[in-house]
Amino acid sequence: MLRKEAFILYLVLVMFVSGCSSNSLEGMQKYQNDKQGIEFKLPEDWTVTDKSMGQGITWLVVSEDEYIELEGHTGPFINIYGFKPGDMSIISEKLESLREISDGKDLTETTSKIGGKEAIKFVTEELGEGNEKGRIVFYIIDDKDMSMLIETIELAEDHDNSIKKMDNTIKSIKFK
Repeated sequence: MLRKEAFILYLVLVMFVSGCSSNSLEGMQKYQNDKQGIEFKLPEDWTVTDKSMGQGITWLVVSEDEYIELEGHTGPFINIYGFKPGDMSIISEKLESLREISDGKDLTETTSKIGGKEAIKFVTEELGEGNEKGRIVFYIIDDKDMSMLIETIELAEDHDNSIKKMDNTIKSIKFK
């Protein structure tokens, strides 16, 4: 009898632990791009628009809606730019525009790992006003195999939901 109770207790614990474990990638779909050699998970209700730019430059827009150039970004987004290894010209231009946008305010610079590769993360102080208040975040990866820029804006109004979705998407990036 004691064995049966122990087994039932074991099953209850297993169901409790497996049912309560937090899977931050639940509700995500998988995206794979062989040209950029990248794969990641994104929210099921988001989409990826491939805006390849030619000359070895690829541009993926990960967002709630399909990206239309004349409209620009209409909600939370992640821009993923891929370049030839060592091609820092566009990354330098984007970083310079980030410094201009931040209007002389400090950029926080840290390092992190994305897909096992070393990335430099730049974050502006909070910019804008009202509902448009937010921070711009850049991740730069530059190694012998690839150069990549990942860009997003963390708006204060979207903080709880969209920022978590963008973070989970960026954390799920893998390189082939």
